[in-house]
Amino acid sequence: MPLKLGSQDVTLKLGSQDVTAYLGAESVSAFDPTTISGLVAYWDAQTTSSWDVDTGVSEWRDLSGNDHTLTQAVGNNQPALSFINGKRAFDFDGSNDYLEAASTVLTATSSDSWTSLGVTQIANSEQGRIWTNESSGAGYGIISATTIYRVMNGGALGGSSATKADDVPQVWTVTSEGSGGLSQQNWRLDGVASSPASYSGAVNAASQNLNVGRAPGNNNAGSLLDGLVGAILIYDRLLTAEEIGTLEQWLGGRWGVTVA
Repeated sequence: MPLKLGSQDVTLKLGSQDVTAYLGAESVSAFDPTTISGLVAYWDAQTTSSWDVDTGVSEWRDLSGNDHTLTQAVGNNQPALSFINGKRAFDFDGSNDYLEAASTVLTATSSDSWTSLGVTQIANSEQGRIWTNESSGAGYGIISATTIYRVMNGGALGGSSATKADDVPQVWTVTSEGSGGLSQQNWRLDGVASSPASYSGAVNAASQNLNVGRAPGNNNAGSLLDGLVGAILIYDRLLTAEEIGTLEQWLGGRWGVTVA
């Protein structure tokens, strides 16, 4: 039973039951992100039973219950085991590492809403796709550019962006609220919101399998991610402010990131 007590981790054993508790600003509570409705995919590097290692990470299983397992059969393309603040994460080398699902995972169009959260550590000199199922005119994705995070909308940059902290662990949230073909998007970094921005281009449902660490089928520089990934969550709806705050505090507690 991992207990987060300030900045110190204390490991407790409660019979044969695994319970995760975190002490935040309010109280100690067990939390499971699957209790928030609309979760379509959830990958967590700290859940060691959810991944297998060959040369690197060959399989990263989805904890949402939807079986969106990420795989990589080629040893040289498998991300390495690493850490964010001493907590398990995967290191994508920016050269050839990526993981791929067997489906698009998220089927949102520009008329639909979705929310994604994650924990990453990426230097300003490092770029690439965190996750994406986008292609020309279809699908979405999260990209790390040189000094900012951006949303990919059907293969085009647009919507809200946020300034990236250079090689510092961050908890990020992206919301995309679709209505009448217009996506109102917003970034939050460590619990602090950036300015909302709209993307007015039409985005169709994705036809590409979701990839973590690159754009589908694209092994070029700028596509392949160079950085650390601890967790990714994707919901197929717009989460409430309370739900987002709960998830951000929980992710911050798990990876030792201070969240406002």
